[in-house]
Amino acid sequence: MKRKIIVIILMGLLFLSGAQAYTLNSEKISDTILLPTPNIIDQGSFITVRFPIPTALIAEPGKPVLPRIVKTYRIPFGSTIQDIDVYFSNDQNIYISKPIQIGEETIPSIDIVDSQGSIYPNKPYEYFVSAGREDNHLTNYITLICYPIQYIPAKQMLSYSTRIDISIEYIPPVKSLTFPDEYDLLIIAPQVFSQALQPLVEHKNNVGIRTILKTTEEIYQEYQGVDKPEQIKYCIKDMIETYGIKYVLLVGGLKSVFKADDRDDKNQGSKDWYLPVRYSNVITTYDPGMISDLYYADIYDSNGNFSSWDSNGDGIFGSFKTFASHKDIIDLFPDVAVGRLACRSIDEVETMVDKIITYESETYGSDWFKRFVLVGGDTFDDIDKYVEGEIETQKSYDYLADDGFEAIKIWASNRDSGDLIPVAKDIVSTISNGCGFVHFAGHGSPELWNTHWVGGPFEKNKRAQGIWWYHMTGMSNGYKDPIVVIGGCHNSEFNVTLTTFLNYWINKIYLKTGIEAFKRFEGSVYTPLPECFSWFFVRQKQGGAIATIGNTGTGYGKTGNSGDLDGDGIDDPDCIEGYGGYLETLFFKSIGINHVEYLGDAWKDAISMYLMVYPGMKDQTDCKTVEQWVLLGDPSLKIGGYE
Repeated sequence: MKRKIIVIILMGLLFLSGAQAYTLNSEKISDTILLPTPNIIDQGSFITVRFPIPTALIAEPGKPVLPRIVKTYRIPFGSTIQDIDVYFSNDQNIYISKPIQIGEETIPSIDIVDSQGSIYPNKPYEYFVSAGREDNHLTNYITLICYPIQYIPAKQMLSYSTRIDISIEYIPPVKSLTFPDEYDLLIIAPQVFSQALQPLVEHKNNVGIRTILKTTEEIYQEYQGVDKPEQIKYCIKDMIETYGIKYVLLVGGLKSVFKADDRDDKNQGSKDWYLPVRYSNVITTYDPGMISDLYYADIYDSNGNFSSWDSNGDGIFGSFKTFASHKDIIDLFPDVAVGRLACRSIDEVETMVDKIITYESETYGSDWFKRFVLVGGDTFDDIDKYVEGEIETQKSYDYLADDGFEAIKIWASNRDSGDLIPVAKDIVSTISNGCGFVHFAGHGSPELWNTHWVGGPFEKNKRAQGIWWYHMTGMSNGYKDPIVVIGGCHNSEFNVTLTTFLNYWINKIYLKTGIEAFKRFEGSVYTPLPECFSWFFVRQKQGGAIATIGNTGTGYGKTGNSGDLDGDGIDDPDCIEGYGGYLETLFFKSIGINHVEYLGDAWKDAISMYLMVYPGMKDQTDCKTVEQWVLLGDPSLKIGGYE
C-alpha cells in the first residue's frame, strides 16, 4: 500500500548581521512507531476503526474517522533540513462490510468518498515546518502527520501498516543562534499615550521586567514596510534581535468611540487607529477577514526569514484560498508574546496602568484569587448528551484544581436547583466578589455573551439571558480583577463604534429594495455599542477584568464524540478536543499543568500546543481559530501578582 518516500526540503539560511556559516556535518533524528492490529468495532449501522493504543484521529465533517499519528520534532533554529524519510512496513488489508464512522455525525448519511477507487487519506503522510519560541528560545518545529490506515471504498477495504520508521536529517548552524538578553518587554504606543505609560514602565523595571517604550511616530521614521502594520512588525523583529525582548504590549485602539473607519483597505486599519491592526483575509460567510494580532507575534517563517503573511506576493495578507497559488503559507507559531490595550483615550490608558500595577502589587496571597468562575450551558442546543459549555469550563478548572482553586459554577444546568445560572444578575454579583479566573463558553457578539438552557432544541425560551456589555458597569469587584477567557463569536472584535450598527440596518434596506447604494457588510452589531464586549470588560475602572482573551471573528466548536481526536489517551467529548474549546482549555493547561507564570506565555503556549496537533496550514478553520484569538491585556502580567 505504501512505499518509501524521500522529501527534500531546502530551508533558507538565517541572517542576523550577514550570512551565517554552516557546518557540513549533518545530524539525524531517528524514530520508530510500532502499532498493533487495529480494532474494527461494529456499532450497528457503522463501524469504528481504532488502534488499541492512544492515537489522534482524523475527524473531518463528512469524512471517515480514522487514526492518525502526530509527532512534533524540534531542531535548532536556523537549521537546514536535508531530507525527511518516512517508511511504512508490515502492510495488511482488512475488508469491511459496513460504512465507517463519519466525522461529527453519529450515523453516516452521505457518500463521503469516490466509489470508483479513491483512497482516503490520499497520501500516507504530510509535514509542516515552523519556527516558534519555547522556553524563551527560538526553535524550529517539524510536525509530521502519518496516516497508518487508508480506506479504499471501491474495494471496501482498509489498508494499514504496523510499523513506521522516520528519519530526519538536517544541518544545524555552526553555532547556536542566540539573541541579547537586555530587555523583556517592548511597549509600543503613540506619543500621546507615552506620558501616561511612564508609571507602568517604572513599575515593570522595578519588578524585574526590563522594559523599553517605543512610539509609533519613532517607528514610522525608523523602519520601512508596505504599510504601518508591517513597519511595526519590522520594529518588533529588530527589538528581538537587538535586545532579546520576549513580550510586546501594543497600546491603542480606534481613535473614537463614535465613528471611525476601521479599515483603510482589506489588509489593515491605520488612519483612524492609535495603534494599527492587521486584517487577515481568511474569508468566511460572517467575516470578510478579521483582526489578527497574532500577525505581530509571528515574526519568523520556517526558514528564519521575516514572516510577511503575504508569501505569494499578491498584496493580500493572510489569504487562505482553495488553490495553492492564492494561499499564503503562514508559520503561525508565536515568536514573541503579544497583547493589546485597545485604549481610545488617555483616561483609558491611565485606568489600565493603575489596574496592572495594583494587580501585580496586591494580588499575591489573596483569597479571592483562588476563585475560578465557570460560565456555560448547552452551547449548540442539540439533541446529543453533551452540554458543551459546561464540559469546556469544567475541563479548564480541572487543570487548576490541584493548585487550590475553588470552582464557582454559573451553569445552565443549575436552573432548577436554585444555584447560579448564566443570567446577568448572577454573573455580575459573582464577579463582583472577586475571582482569579473566569471562563465563558458559549455564543457571543461584540455586544453580549449567551448560551442555551439544558434540555434540547424543543424547549421554549431556550436562550439564557446571558450578559450584555453594559451590565459590566455594575461589577463592583474593585481591584479583584480576573483573567477572563471568552468562548464565543466576535466578543473581542475591538473595531466597533457607536455607529457600527447602522451598517446592519442600512443593509436591510438594500435587501428590501435592491438599491446598491444601501449595500453594506451587515456585520454582527445590531445596537449602538461604544466598544466591544471584551475590551469594555477590561477597561472598567476599579472593576471588570485585568485581561480578556477571545475571538475577533466567528468562533468555532465541535459537537458529539468521535473519539480521542487530540491523541492524548483521554477520550473527551469533541468540544474540548478541537477548535475553540480545545484552544481555550489549553490556556488553562499551560497555567495549571505547565506552570506558566506570565499571561502572554500562556496565550503563546496555548496557540503553539494547538498547532502541534492541528497545523494551521492544513485546515482553514484551525488557521482562523488561532489567528483571531486576541489577548486584550498585558502579556508580561505576572499571573497572581508578585510576592
